[in-house]
Amino acid sequence: MSRLKKRLFLVLASCWLSLSASILAAEPGWLVYELKFTPDVVGNLNFQFYTGAYIVAPVIGGPSSLILTTEENGRLYTLAPNAARIFTVASPASRKTVLSAVALNGSAQASYMATGEINKTVSLPGAKGIRSFRVAAGLRGTLIANDDDSEARAVSPDGTLGMVGSAIIEGTLREDLTYNASQHATQSDALLYLAGLLERYGYTAEGAQPATPETIEGSSSLEGADASLFPANSAVETPSKR
Repeated sequence: MSRLKKRLFLVLASCWLSLSASILAAEPGWLVYELKFTPDVVGNLNFQFYTGAYIVAPVIGGPSSLILTTEENGRLYTLAPNAARIFTVASPASRKTVLSAVALNGSAQASYMATGEINKTVSLPGAKGIRSFRVAAGLRGTLIANDDDSEARAVSPDGTLGMVGSAIIEGTLREDLTYNASQHATQSDALLYLAGLLERYGYTAEGAQPATPETIEGSSSLEGADASLFPANSAVETPSKR
């Protein structure tokens, strides 16, 4: 991973980070959004970042967790438990879901914000049977990051100084992953379930060796893996029961 990307990852810091990702959901279920980051072509300098993420959020909103992914120098992922939050903003005419996160690491900082109209109904199993919830089918927003390198102790070997950049965030509700993740009682378990799926599609945790060279359908960790990670309507493992 590049110096800039490693530096930007994130002690994702905010007041809600003190909450445990292991808490039980107040209502049944976890929403899973797949996020794609598309860097702006104008105004960016020395900007490198993750290419996407998966967010696991309580269906009623609250502290949420991220899995950041990249395909640079291999397929890698990084867990960021309780690194964001999902909440609702409403007026008499409209209701929106909001994704918000702030990242701080030394002199580097980044902020994420994305919103989406609440326009879809999902049904999830719970202790009292199937329940329906109104949610956002998609999210769109912006990632903004900068670093003045004021804490750098030496000139970078590649001759760069500082960083500034932004990217478009586009998020899609993954109903298949939402249903499967909602079989897990805690956010931590749901997050680890998604990490396990990533590993089966050839991704490894940053700084870790792959647990096995085999992935789905017996293909190698980098060859033959589906570039979409989790094709819609196809679960590659049976989720554990709550």
